[in-house]
Amino acid sequence: MYADVCARLHADLHGKHTEVNFKRALLDQCQESFTKYLEAPRIDDTLDYDQQYEALVKYKTRMLGNVRLIGHLLRLRMLSPMIIF
Repeated sequence: MYADVCARLHADLHGKHTEVNFKRALLDQCQESFTKYLEAPRIDDTLDYDQQYEALVKYKTRMLGNVRLIGHLLRLRMLSPMIIF
């Protein structure tokens, strides 16, 4: 869904000949987000088990969402497969 919105936005910006390099900005944001979530968060030991579990689930959900977005962007050819390697 978000990848489709990005593709439409890119097409709209590209059609208007704007000087914004949307794909580059998108790639930079994806890389920044990926590196941010690459390390597991430090969960406070003073929290009870349920709160620790909730924090871990939030982290995993964000990381998985980021990976899914990158996968969808690759499928739509918004990002180059070369960024993976």
